[in-house]
Amino acid sequence: MRIGLVKKMLLWYAAIILPAFLLLQFVVSGVIGSNNEKSIRQNLLEYRNSCETYVARALLSQSRSANEENFRIFARQSAGDLRTIFGRDLEMYSPGGELIYSSVHGNVDASAQDLQYALEGKNAFSIVNGEKKMVYLSFPIEISEKTIGIMRIVGDYTPLFENGEYISRIVAGSSAGIFLVVLILFLVINANIIAPIRGLRRSIVTMQENPERLSLLPVTRKDEIGELTESYNAMAATIRDQFAIIQREKANLRRMLEYRKDFYDRVTHELKTPLTIILGYAEMMEQTGMEDTEFNARGLKEIIGETRRLKDMVETLLEISRETGKPEQPLAPVDVSGLLMRIAQSMKIRARRYGAEILLDLPREAMVMGEEEKLRQLFVNLLDNAMKYGVPHEPIHVRVRLEKKAVVVRICNAVDDSVNMAEIQKFFLPFYRQKEAQRERGSVGLGLTICRNIMDLHQGEMEAFLEEGRLCFQMTFLNHSNEEGQ
Repeated sequence: MRIGLVKKMLLWYAAIILPAFLLLQFVVSGVIGSNNEKSIRQNLLEYRNSCETYVARALLSQSRSANEENFRIFARQSAGDLRTIFGRDLEMYSPGGELIYSSVHGNVDASAQDLQYALEGKNAFSIVNGEKKMVYLSFPIEISEKTIGIMRIVGDYTPLFENGEYISRIVAGSSAGIFLVVLILFLVINANIIAPIRGLRRSIVTMQENPERLSLLPVTRKDEIGELTESYNAMAATIRDQFAIIQREKANLRRMLEYRKDFYDRVTHELKTPLTIILGYAEMMEQTGMEDTEFNARGLKEIIGETRRLKDMVETLLEISRETGKPEQPLAPVDVSGLLMRIAQSMKIRARRYGAEILLDLPREAMVMGEEEKLRQLFVNLLDNAMKYGVPHEPIHVRVRLEKKAVVVRICNAVDDSVNMAEIQKFFLPFYRQKEAQRERGSVGLGLTICRNIMDLHQGEMEAFLEEGRLCFQMTFLNHSNEEGQ
């Protein structure tokens, strides 16, 4: 059975406060009882001294000696006066315990313990509980160190005991009030402490069940709870970031598996097509017995063409494999502006063949770290695609932009309405061709795959997008000139 933190703290509170409350009541009751007893004893001593003085003076005034016989005479003559002076009922006994005088109504208990102690020469008192708290004070009358009688005074001490009970109730009520106030403060403080802890617990449970729903908690305190919340937020942020990374890696892995399957499917299809053509011509030439010279010449031409296509395809695949590894040569500073200018000059004649023109917008110098031959292959491939698949007689725009930490190269060419973003996402897939009808002889659809691999080799980024009816390929490199300046 789970017991919450608040319940546990309440149990601890009750285990501490309730015994303390009971102990306080016990102590207060003991103190009140002790004070009542002290007051009664004080009265007892005062009564004894007063009685002994009064008896001694009375006997002396009558020129009588202090003995039992004269005490009997005093009791019969002056007991009423003494009762009037004290304002209390009283009893007088002989030293042997014989009742001489009593103003107490009802039966006299001569065997009471207080009277027995007085007969032994001791001061004593007894408390009788009833409608009233009656106290019997007994003491010997000693004159000249001789006991001549026993005096027993009966007093109503109800006010004294009621006052003690009143004080006890006041203390009990005050204690209960303090107990309730402390309990309320305890609950308020606990709510102030436990509420953030409960929020942390809910967040941790959420983190355990669904890290995607993980959220940070507001830090509104500057105490240990606030520090705990800050620590939780730091941990939650780390877990959230790690979870996001894991999710991205899972998505990347899933795309990679899909890419691999698609890649093998495409490779299989592209290899199967020329092999089927070669096998078809070879079987037909075998069936005709090599007698049809014209067919044989055409068949040999197709076989040689498809064989070369297979060879080019295999070499391109090997090149892609090399591009996904480490650079063949150490990366060195390359001026992209100068390289693009030389490439545009060398491809000017080819551009005219397609009715295109290469327009350059280049800074004086744009340095990146790379392999110049690989970068040449990258830009030539993109410019060649722009010529072959762009809208005829439209210019090809090449622009280089220097940013604080990067060199951005953009190659754009006009395209027709058949090109959309959904199709652009497939451009970098191996063997993908935008328009089968426009495919040139010998093309295998691996050019953009090689381009992306070259960018990966240079730790750069490559993306394709549409902008105002133009298809743009944008490459982002690390700005080598900026690095040196820093």
